[in-house]
Amino acid sequence: MTVCKVIVKTCSESEPDDILLTYYSGTSVCDVHGSMQLPVGYSDHGYPMATCIESEFILPQMRQSRYQRFVLIVDGCHSGALFRNNRGITDGLIALTSCSAEEVSGDTPLTQSLLRALNSCRADKNHNGCMTVDDGYDLIGQDKTPMAFVAYPQKWVWNLSEPILQIRSSLRVFLSYSRADSQIADRLV
Repeated sequence: MTVCKVIVKTCSESEPDDILLTYYSGTSVCDVHGSMQLPVGYSDHGYPMATCIESEFILPQMRQSRYQRFVLIVDGCHSGALFRNNRGITDGLIALTSCSAEEVSGDTPLTQSLLRALNSCRADKNHNGCMTVDDGYDLIGQDKTPMAFVAYPQKWVWNLSEPILQIRSSLRVFLSYSRADSQIADRLV
């Protein structure tokens, strides 16, 4: 099944309470009109407009679906061009891109930072065991690891009534004690 067919099938089988997560990581390019093209396994680099997935294909599928909440993550060069030539953005969308339309983004920095954010207890700011897409984006901006961004990640939000939950996890607690303190440790547990 082609990627385009999967996108159409997923959007056509949507239910209003579902959340559509679309994730792309790879080398994205802009065509002569400035629209972003997403190469996939069967793409021919000599004919990108005929064989890549164009952002102009993805966004209308979202608009025609019954989904009311969308998360779109694009980790690739020029990913900020995702909305450059759009013909309307669907309500309820939050999008994260690894860089602006003019920047290149090497070695999946957005994905790596997002994974570090998902594994960090710092993402759960109010300590309720939940992390939203916005919380993840905030941590991406604070990522100071050697592989962190040289480009500038971006976030777009369109008419989102409430934050979209990205992950729900139990709070992590590490307890260490010496045997002499076992009564105190038992009370804490």
